[in-house]
Amino acid sequence: MFENANTSAGNQFTHLGAIGQEASVKGTSLASKKLDLTIKAQDSNVYILSLKDIKTQLGAKDALVVSVLTKVLGNLPAASFLMIGRENALKIISVAIGAKSTRAITLFSFSSQITLKILGEILTSSYSESLISEMGKELEFSVGSPEIFSDNWNNTLELIFSRLNGKDQDSYLVFTLSFNCEVHNNNYQGFFVYLVDRIALKNLLNQ
Repeated sequence: MFENANTSAGNQFTHLGAIGQEASVKGTSLASKKLDLTIKAQDSNVYILSLKDIKTQLGAKDALVVSVLTKVLGNLPAASFLMIGRENALKIISVAIGAKSTRAITLFSFSSQITLKILGEILTSSYSESLISEMGKELEFSVGSPEIFSDNWNNTLELIFSRLNGKDQDSYLVFTLSFNCEVHNNNYQGFFVYLVDRIALKNLLNQ
């Protein structure tokens, strides 16, 4: 989905890609166990992009989606967002909460909110832990309370980026993950993005 704005540091990207791959497998495995689902990482990548480039490359779509925005506080601030098609999200939630086929599922019921927040928190924590572990520093982080949005793709992204309070020229280290959730032999896809401010990361590495 993304194209890199900076591909000159080949070895560094290979290493960061390995961190992202480790986090993706760890996160989907933990989420599968916690939610009693079968979630598998499909494609994991890493990029360096400005906020403007991220907005542009995510593109314009009319699809209805559910999103979970999670902020990471601490020595290495970050943010993540999870994007799942609305119908896909409903299927995933119904299995996670053990709903009967005759029961109507709403996105903003307590059980639905908990399911989505758990998925967002686990994936976010996995990326934070993997990145901090590789830095070899004693760092602390905490995951903030996730926010859930549901609208079309364009409106949801606009709302997410407004919450980030970043400028278009701000540069980010961007990890992406495409995953599948298997429900009754059908695959329901989701997309996860983990963002780290590049300057904050550079300053921390130079300490």
